[in-house]
Amino acid sequence: MAIKINSKLKTETLKKDFQAKGRIQIADFLDRKNADSLHDMVAGCKLYKFKYNDGDEEIWVDPVKLKNFPEPKLQEMGNTIFTNAMNRDFQYNHYACPLTEEKLAAKEALAPFKDVMVFLGGKDMKAFIKVLTSESYKRASAEAIWHKT
Repeated sequence: MAIKINSKLKTETLKKDFQAKGRIQIADFLDRKNADSLHDMVAGCKLYKFKYNDGDEEIWVDPVKLKNFPEPKLQEMGNTIFTNAMNRDFQYNHYACPLTEEKLAAKEALAPFKDVMVFLGGKDMKAFIKVLTSESYKRASAEAIWHKT
């Protein structure tokens, strides 16, 4: 699958918004066909883990182990997440599947995500980011995130 940036994006408007805010969320970043294909790929991933931060440390928990945690351990983890959220500027917890070159090379189940990494490291994406931020980058990383309900 060759992933493409939505050609209808207004890059100059996005650039001004980025310059004013320092970060932006881009709606409809991919064209509909690519977005649907990527959604199906991410939804089918079986390698999600529960991820949260404790300060600057990332903690990953296998979902099977999470289900088997005793209640006191679950409460302790929940209290850590809640306390950090109250005392810090940034806290997260979600299910994620890290997409790194090392993991892609090691796990056959992640093979479909290679197109994502090719896209993120490709000339179209690098050119888009350069226009938006006036900065270049050498390497990109990503993770599929499942905001479980």
